[in-house]
Amino acid sequence: FLRVAGYTGNVYELTPDQFNDDGIAINNYVKFALVNKYSNVIHHFGAIGLRITGDGSLGFNLVGLDDSNSTNLNSLTLSTSPGKEIIHPCNFVNERMSVKISLNAINKYFKLRFINIYANALWRSRPA
Repeated sequence: FLRVAGYTGNVYELTPDQFNDDGIAINNYVKFALVNKYSNVIHHFGAIGLRITGDGSLGFNLVGLDDSNSTNLNSLTLSTSPGKEIIHPCNFVNERMSVKISLNAINKYFKLRFINIYANALWRSRPA
């Protein structure tokens, strides 16, 4: 449970089965740290693997070092019981990559169990 108190003395509580705030969508998102396979190497990030359930249309934003190469991927329609890892393809080249997934619609939600980033090293970005 998440409880927040306002300046006016109200106490708000978020319960696991509540997906709106008095009829207003709750903006759900998570942004992961920059990842890489090897230091000082340019990588090709080819896919994002997710164990995720939910209801709604999940948005993806990818960024590299210093928020460079910002890229939005096609959205993913969520299922309440996919029964498998969902592989979402991407084509991103940078030393590192950060993934932000988001959903902002009334009565929609996601539950993320884990995320895999699939990457291959391409070449050294700086001399050894």
